[in-house]
Amino acid sequence: MGRILVADDEINIVESIREMLSPYFVVDTATTGIEVLRMCDKESYEGLIIDIDFGPGISGLEIASIIREKNKKIKILIFSAVDYSDAIRQQAVDLGAVFCEKPLDLATVLKIMGD
Repeated sequence: MGRILVADDEINIVESIREMLSPYFVVDTATTGIEVLRMCDKESYEGLIIDIDFGPGISGLEIASIIREKNKKIKILIFSAVDYSDAIRQQAVDLGAVFCEKPLDLATVLKIMGD
């Protein structure tokens, strides 16, 4: 069973995603960008599911970029409740990530994280 990290600044979102994915993966969670970076330094993750918006400070896109530099093989899914511009979506694609809108669909997440 692969290990993935789910990150969002809303604890209810990370818990909901953890519940949805725990039958398929070992799921760790984080609620701040700094926490994501620290956890990725300590653990090797096969996948990262991260909200694009962490409020003030570093964005999910910036965190994903840092993680991508350190781990070229990690699968990254960037999600948001807001419909972002094509330019933002292209930045996600340029990172080798997939951009999805909330709510996340189990079949879609499994396809992205399982490929």
